[in-house]
Amino acid sequence: MELHNRERSSLFANCCKGHSLRGSSDSKIYALNATNGKHIWNYTTGDSVFSSPTVAAGVVYVGSIDNRVYALDAANGKHIWNYTTSGSVSSSPVVANGIVYIVLWITRFTL
Repeated sequence: MELHNRERSSLFANCCKGHSLRGSSDSKIYALNATNGKHIWNYTTGDSVFSSPTVAAGVVYVGSIDNRVYALDAANGKHIWNYTTSGSVSSSPVVANGIVYIVLWITRFTL
């Protein structure tokens, strides 16, 4: 896998065991070797991932434009759970005291 700088993606996030994580406009979350950039695992969401992944206690938390927040095993990318929200999740999740906090992008129009 070759990653291009021109591709719109989230910022890299340092992960455990020498991994770096990134979300991408191709609807995937990639775990790469932080030293040489080689592919370790990826997970496909339902839409683009502009959120920077957050890692806490071996779990990757990341939002997607598909209105979901995902929890993945940081070691292998296996799906743990996902939660459907009422809006796109393009901000980075924050984990504190075992609670995952997110900010949603919700557009409302009134005529």
